[in-house]
Amino acid sequence: MTAEQADAAVALRPKYLGQIFLTGHSPLFQDETVSFDPNEKTLKSDDQLFPKQ
Repeated sequence: MTAEQADAAVALRPKYLGQIFLTGHSPLFQDETVSFDPNEKTLKSDDQLFPKQ
């Protein structure tokens, strides 16, 4: 892992602490993430983390 990748992983840590992601749909793999909402028992698509320019 490069220093840049490590910094990115640390920056995303708070998002992982509060959300349950589907395998392969976390911010490390996708710009548009899909997470599970345990309160509503549904999957939800989150906003794009890195909008395309």
